[in-house]
Parts: sequence; structure tokens; C-alpha cells
Amino acid sequence: MAKVCSELSIGAPVTFAQRAHGLPGLKKNYGCEPRKLEPFTDGGGPVTLKALLSDQVQVADIFTTTPSIADNDLVVLEDPMNNFIAQ
Repeated sequence: MAKVCSELSIGAPVTFAQRAHGLPGLKKNYGCEPRKLEPFTDGGGPVTLKALLSDQVQVADIFTTTPSIADNDLVVLEDPMNNFIAQ
């Protein structure tokens, strides 16, 4: 993702901009500075899913156990630098 990060919009809660495992962590751990943060308040729910499927955002902060990932053939990105904390 880092190679194309500057071309991507990320859908996530507004707090993602300041959280250590949000935008600051992506920059520190992966050199990734996305084009835009689209703030969503549905916790990776239907609004976030619609934004992903319509290409409003290309990446989203959602729980890996969300059934919509498999239901819509979405891809879970690997995190070898452990930027995202287990929840």
C-alpha cells in the first residue's frame, strides 16, 4: 500500500488522524501518507462499506471479523510492522 498510498483515500473515524496506530503510525511504520482521510462514524459499518464499494475510499479501518469483508470479496491488508493493535 505504501507505494500508492498518496493516491488513496482512507475511511476511518476522525480520531484516526491522531491515534498512534492511525495516520501517524502509517507514516512512521510504512512511510504511508494517504491523499485524504474520509471520516466515518459507523465503526466500519454500512456507510464505510458503501464508500469502499463505490470507490469513495480505497482503504478502510474496519474490524477483520466483519462479515462484509468476505461477503464483498474485500482484501484484508497485512500489517507486518504491527501498526494496528489487536482488539
